[in-house]
Amino acid sequence: MPRGVTRGAIVLTIILLSGRTQAESGLVNLHLEPAVGLLVTAPQSDRFGVGGGGAIKLEIAPGERIGFQVMAAAMAFRDGTSPDPALGVVDPGAGGLMMAGGGVRLRPFNDHGGYAIHVGGADHHRGNLFGNLWLDADVGYVRTGPKNRLGFDAAIGLELSVMDGLQVGPYAKYLQVVEMASQLEPEDARIVLAGLSFSVGGGAVHPSDRDGDGLIDEVDRCPDDAEDPDGFEDEDGCPELDNDHDDIPDNRDRCPLVPEDPDGFEDHDGCPEPGPAQNPEVPVPETRTEERDEEADILLEQRVHFDTAKARVRTRFRPLVRQVQALMDGHPEFLRIRIEGHADERGTRAYNQWLSTERARRAAVVLQRYGVDPARIEIIGYGRDRPLAPGRSERALYMNRRVDFRIILVRRQVQVGGPEAAPPISDEPPAGPAAPAASDEPPGAGEEPAPPSESDEASER
Repeated sequence: MPRGVTRGAIVLTIILLSGRTQAESGLVNLHLEPAVGLLVTAPQSDRFGVGGGGAIKLEIAPGERIGFQVMAAAMAFRDGTSPDPALGVVDPGAGGLMMAGGGVRLRPFNDHGGYAIHVGGADHHRGNLFGNLWLDADVGYVRTGPKNRLGFDAAIGLELSVMDGLQVGPYAKYLQVVEMASQLEPEDARIVLAGLSFSVGGGAVHPSDRDGDGLIDEVDRCPDDAEDPDGFEDEDGCPELDNDHDDIPDNRDRCPLVPEDPDGFEDHDGCPEPGPAQNPEVPVPETRTEERDEEADILLEQRVHFDTAKARVRTRFRPLVRQVQALMDGHPEFLRIRIEGHADERGTRAYNQWLSTERARRAAVVLQRYGVDPARIEIIGYGRDRPLAPGRSERALYMNRRVDFRIILVRRQVQVGGPEAAPPISDEPPAGPAAPAASDEPPGAGEEPAPPSESDEASER
């Protein structure tokens, strides 16, 4: 292929991938890795001098920390010291190699904070410079002169998120070419390389979430300030430190959704005390307190989102599950929680039903590991029947791949007795001087399902 056509194809690929990029690592990534190299073991280190070249790699990344790649590489080395003619070894002069193969790329530390320089069309690209630390290894066919050999390499590098769609960073590599034929010089060639890696990616796997509150920056009104999941306006992504605006911070407010009534009687707890306490002339009936278990419908704002066609609870969402565990531990009156799994609209109905149930089951396993009694947990999968966001946009599909947490059974304390038994505590404040309602809003925020049939294996895309 003419050199101009090859360069044009590479440039076109970079442009196409850059235009689709939304996060540092994409579903498809192209890596260009120019480098300088040095042979470090004899006799090759005596025959050849410093070399230069590079590799091009095309990676498919099914997850945030792993990708599979195909690669092609070429290196050329300067002429070194001529061998002793008495050894019967021909002077090779300048040398080189070509390699083609495949391998795997790992990202043990993968940032999703966006790019340092924003030039794209979506504001959530803006972020920080750090991209990811990567490791990769390849094995393949190597051609050196007229000989066919086996080669393998391993590399480590750091990618910096310079600007939308482009990452640049240093890397180091070790390459070994296996000598399989020579009896005179049977030693393998070992090469150490260093250079810069240029990477572009397309089809984002992980949208940016700079504040780590589980809401992607595209839908987060406060992308740099994490939401406080307390059951009040938690969909906007902004923290509300005093939900009821009674000047008592929520972390000290026993009734964060009901404002205090400043009447000089127990005004420090954040809860209103209407009735006899305010009106001493009203007789106080003799009462007693009983406990009753009642059905409830309290949807928590801790929500876990999932990768496409995946049921694993990702590490970044586990703090939200930990918040649910803390809420259950802190409120023994919450007797049972239901974990509700959902899927987006892609794939067959049977597959999405199985996938949503599996997501709920996986979330329940994490919650149990954090210490919540399994007897207080139940799971259900709704498939694609209860979408949170309409449409097929990337945002809508992301929002619908989720697990919700809902309190469905509570133990309430009910006052009874006296000349006229007081009515049970209601979810709605009663009129007049009666006692205030107990809200369903929390102050803070099994087993293997049968897999689908083979005909239902069409997954979310």
